Amino acid sequence: MHQTDHPHRQLSSRRQFGVAAAVTAATTWVAPSVIGLDRVAAATPSGFTGFSYIEDFQGTIGNVDAAWNTTQTIVAPDDPSRRFLGRFAGNDTASLSVNLPPHATLTISFDLATIGSWDGVGDFFRVSLDGVTEFNETFAAAFLSSGEFGTRVQTFGPNLGNPPATGASEINTLGFFWNALPADAVYNITLGPIPHTAGTAVFNFFGAGLGGMNDESWAIDNVEVHAC
Repeated sequence: MHQTDHPHRQLSSRRQFGVAAAVTAATTWVAPSVIGLDRVAAATPSGFTGFSYIEDFQGTIGNVDAAWNTTQTIVAPDDPSRRFLGRFAGNDTASLSVNLPPHATLTISFDLATIGSWDGVGDFFRVSLDGVTEFNETFAAAFLSSGEFGTRVQTFGPNLGNPPATGASEINTLGFFWNALPADAVYNITLGPIPHTAGTAVFNFFGAGLGGMNDESWAIDNVEVHAC
């Protein structure tokens, strides 16, 4: 929990929330928990080879085609069978490099766990592909909606200012706390299809404007990359 807010930053015009939103660019993100979908399953265009990489961080991480810059994992305190990549603090970066067959687009989906006192304004989670930011949103901890620490909003949601935990598929289910308050949420995020033809792809997952491990941290799970 920061003492002051950070200035709001311009968001990408690619953001989309729910089926009613107009698609104005090739790359969008959607919240499957909100629109009733599980994962994106794209048809393979004629002349291209389909490719999928799926990672739940339960066993060996990565394979011959996919490598992570870290294999650090953490289990959910309330469910030791549930394992995430992380936990990451501050402005840490988790990177995934994937070797790909011929393709035209990429789609990536993952579960983001926000942990601790995310303030909304100024607390960003971002995803980039080959150095280009594809996801840039702020999140606020669910307990902030009580007004105990003042009213905060997050950009993840249908508007630029949304109540804390808008679009979360789970709230306070993992067993993480901040100052004795339950403080975790899980978001199902899908990005794509993103035009892409290179033989490799590098995805970076990272925070910006976040505090330390005991303040604001994050983890990811169920990463799926589909090329077609």
